[in-house]
Amino acid sequence: MEDIDIMKDIDVVVFILSLIDILAPLPFEIIPGYILDRARPDQIQLFREYVNSTQTIHNNIFNYERSQVREVQGKIKEHTSYVSDALPPDKWKYWTLSYDGHNCEYNTLQQASMLLKEEIEFGYQLFYKAGKIATAFGSAATVSYLTRDDVAFHFQPTISITKNDLLHIREYYDLIMQLTPEYGHIKKSLTLFDNLRALPSYSNFILIGLFSIIETLISHSPELDFYHDSIKHQIRTKIPLLRKHFIRELDYKKYFGNGANEDKIGTVQKI
Repeated sequence: MEDIDIMKDIDVVVFILSLIDILAPLPFEIIPGYILDRARPDQIQLFREYVNSTQTIHNNIFNYERSQVREVQGKIKEHTSYVSDALPPDKWKYWTLSYDGHNCEYNTLQQASMLLKEEIEFGYQLFYKAGKIATAFGSAATVSYLTRDDVAFHFQPTISITKNDLLHIREYYDLIMQLTPEYGHIKKSLTLFDNLRALPSYSNFILIGLFSIIETLISHSPELDFYHDSIKHQIRTKIPLLRKHFIRELDYKKYFGNGANEDKIGTVQKI
């Protein structure tokens, strides 16, 4: 029986959820066949209609049309309010990623985009056939992002994305695609990291998930005994080595309080 490609002749337009300004020449081909560009007015209208049709999301999420929020000191002492201004349409922050639906690199590209210093999250997908919209799809991760407090109330910053950042995505994508079976634990960790986006931002399971991912990365195929292969031992011995290569600064005080350092959080105490 002949296989049928259900994605044949389907074009996909993905909206970028992250609030960003792209400081690179557009359109930009991140990887072959995947084009980043400013959204067209008709695409923006479809996006707005689709979001409004999901009753779990407030209408005030359209921060893509407003300037960065700023503090304003009130007349009453110690009272601060926050304001932002409506932007002209040519300054709106709606961005799209377009590709032929026959391609299958979308998930890998999303994982690569999450590895930037400032993560880029993909959102609603609009599927076109013969130039007309056929269907739309939004994942649990999309709803989770749009219902975050900092997003819903417009407190998240607008991130500037440069051409170098887009080239980094391409580099990360190529590295992921080159992973051989012996590095399956890395692919597994990338998938788990991507899946965490579906959880509510306030969920403690995100922290648990991040620790599980770290443990998967630094303690796979252990050769130590049970006592020395504990997660504490791995943190103490391997995090200092990894930290030198992190693109985001690892501030122990932020997570473990004043006085925290690699020795203290990684100390293994005998029972």
